[in-house]
Order: sequence, then structure tokens, then C-alpha cells
Amino acid sequence: MKSRAVYLERGIREMLADPKGDGMAKAFYEHPLIYSLFQGTFVPKEKRVLGGGLPTYIPAKDFAQANHGSRDPRPIPVRVCRGAERSAAQRGDAA
Repeated sequence: MKSRAVYLERGIREMLADPKGDGMAKAFYEHPLIYSLFQGTFVPKEKRVLGGGLPTYIPAKDFAQANHGSRDPRPIPVRVCRGAERSAAQRGDAA
């Protein structure tokens, strides 16, 4: 059981004032820096019991950048290749 992933998701929903997880929390988990930390896609569930492949840990730097990006009114970029955005960001070539 991945209870840590469940509690992390609940905390993110609470922080973003998105109890259903289909708004800001969904945008957060779909951000390339966060999406690259887990397999599959983020599916909002009213009450999650198992982690469902969600990350159990999000590095502080990625969390801050993704949280800032999820509050940006512009659309979040579509994932082209899993992890490609993260690799570019680490090299410093990300826009």
C-alpha cells in the first residue's frame, strides 16, 4: 500500500483548494516536472485508498516550479515525451 502517495495527494488538493482533484490538483499532477515522477496518468478520485502509482515524494524544487506553473493561467504544455521536459530543465535548455 502506498499511503504516503495518498497523503501527499490529499495535502496537495487541500493546499490548492481542489477537494475533487479535477482542477488545480489535476493541472499540478499533469505538469511535466511532476508527471515524470510516476507512471500512468492522474485520475481524480473522490477518496483514494491506494497510491495508484502516484509519487510518494516530490523534490522541493520540482514542487515549487510545478506549483507556480499550475497557477499560471496559460495552458500547461502537453507531454510530448515522458521525462523529456525534466531532462531539458536539468540541462538548463528549458524555456
